[in-house]
Amino acid sequence: MTVLFVIPDCLGIRNFLHSRVLEILIQKGNQVAVWHTFDEQVLAQMQLHPSVRFHRLPAWREGVIERLLREAKVYAQLVRFCQRDNNILALRQRFRAAGGTQKKIIALAAFLLGCLFSGRHGSGRLARWHSRAARANNLVAFRQTLMDVNPNLVFCTHQRAAYAVPCLEVARELKIPTATFVYSWDNPPKGRMAVSADFYFAWSKHMAAELMTYCPDITERQIKITGTPQFEPYFNPDLTISREEFCRNNGLDAARPIVCFSGGDSITSPYDHHYLADVANELTHWPQATAPQLIFRPIPADLSTRYDSVVASNPAIAVSKPRWRMPEGEASWEGVIPLREDSALLANLVTYCDAVINLGSTMGLDFAMKGKPAININYNTQGVDEARWTIRDYYRVPHFKTVHQLNPVFWINSRAEIRQVLAQALGGVEEKKLAREKWKETLVQHPPELASERIVRAMEDIILLPR
Repeated sequence: MTVLFVIPDCLGIRNFLHSRVLEILIQKGNQVAVWHTFDEQVLAQMQLHPSVRFHRLPAWREGVIERLLREAKVYAQLVRFCQRDNNILALRQRFRAAGGTQKKIIALAAFLLGCLFSGRHGSGRLARWHSRAARANNLVAFRQTLMDVNPNLVFCTHQRAAYAVPCLEVARELKIPTATFVYSWDNPPKGRMAVSADFYFAWSKHMAAELMTYCPDITERQIKITGTPQFEPYFNPDLTISREEFCRNNGLDAARPIVCFSGGDSITSPYDHHYLADVANELTHWPQATAPQLIFRPIPADLSTRYDSVVASNPAIAVSKPRWRMPEGEASWEGVIPLREDSALLANLVTYCDAVINLGSTMGLDFAMKGKPAININYNTQGVDEARWTIRDYYRVPHFKTVHQLNPVFWINSRAEIRQVLAQALGGVEEKKLAREKWKETLVQHPPELASERIVRAMEDIILLPR
């Protein structure tokens, strides 16, 4: 059997090329091919099994009608659930991220079309029109690759990329089974479903329910609950070094507690650098012999320089830069490539830091995997333009519902509380233990370290289905 992985940008690399999924498939006698956009240097760094075949994605440009319908699907969903989910911020951010004038015109037209089709099955109708528009594009090169590879399954490593749309549409036209992995816990409520597939791989029963709620044309039969490979490195002892070596590498004192400040991207968390400064400033008032040490990991998606002045003026902040490679000439998030060693870097960060602090993100789940507390910042810092962004709106987006319901994290509700809550979290790891366990079991299929096995099993089940 042959599985063709569609990797339209960097997001699928860590979860699939750096996980055990390919290794397990090959060990079980399957053939693996990768349809990608990367240069030869990037492919060489991936150190994949020599039997893996590579195929470069053809040059392709999304048409205006395709983009309009793809965006309209998202807006239809966001508008439909706007009042229930309080996700006005998601609508604002999506429009703000549209880019130049032409893209903003398309976004406005897509918003109006989305409003028109915001009924229960409106987004499904838009999805079908989008599929037809995508197939009307010049897809000869895509068809040729699929006929040459002749896969038993076309698997898209995440559902967000427009570049993946023609791959799956042509596969479905050729009657080849298709599946896609839902990349993140916040994707279903945010409408981030660019591709349509025969099957959807979800993190958990919770995500499966969300998919059917937000995309009512997706049925339970189409969903495979597998978990996500992104947490597997935390259970691999081969990736961790000693605490002493970790501290030595980062200029930290192994005898003192360590807190990780995990950065957010500049669109969803535009004041993140001010929050880092707030935390760093409060730590200077702590007795040095017992003060927690601060190590900062920027999110790989943030290519800005906004943290530089904060780090420069606070030399006690250690910086753990993600091991991601920027291809020459690239200046976009989609061009940044995660290196294999970043999994080890992150595994050691989660193993040896005693807590994570940020505006609630997936990193709270990363730390929960190792039984570590997360601390969510929950106040408006200096310079906040409340007409454009507020912390209240930030935590009202729908994927935070489980956080509010289960309360698995500590909350800092004002700058004055930073020291107190840090001390509480570091000294009371057991305080949130049950809620933290419930949270991760709700969002991630357990045991989390066996996600790769479940993914391969689901792929084989799909391939063996009668046609």
